[in-house]
Amino acid sequence: MGIVKFDIGSKIIFDDKEYMIKSFPSLDEVLAKLTTTPYNERILKVSEIIKEPKNSNEPTKSFVKVDEEKFQQAHERYLIIEPLLNIPNRKAEDVEKIAKQNNKGTATIYRWLGTFEF
Repeated sequence: MGIVKFDIGSKIIFDDKEYMIKSFPSLDEVLAKLTTTPYNERILKVSEIIKEPKNSNEPTKSFVKVDEEKFQQAHERYLIIEPLLNIPNRKAEDVEKIAKQNNKGTATIYRWLGTFEF
């Protein structure tokens, strides 16, 4: 489902008829007027309007757009720190061991943990 715009003057479809939004009597309703005769006005529920695919003005956009290379890098880092995430009372020795196993600095591992656990 895409984005439905609820601006005054925007057109929507309801019961296979085209309406124009005139006002907002409440947060979950719109006052709409038929765009053809008899130009009747009626209050429509927002929940019903958004169910109609024809009211979608824009395609659905992802909230997250990730560069594949950056994603791979983040995933590799996660795999390195994952054993530390499962240690309830981890110690400096635990972090140093993982750093040494992966040829990384201890500060780097702490930084990655901080980023992940934030």
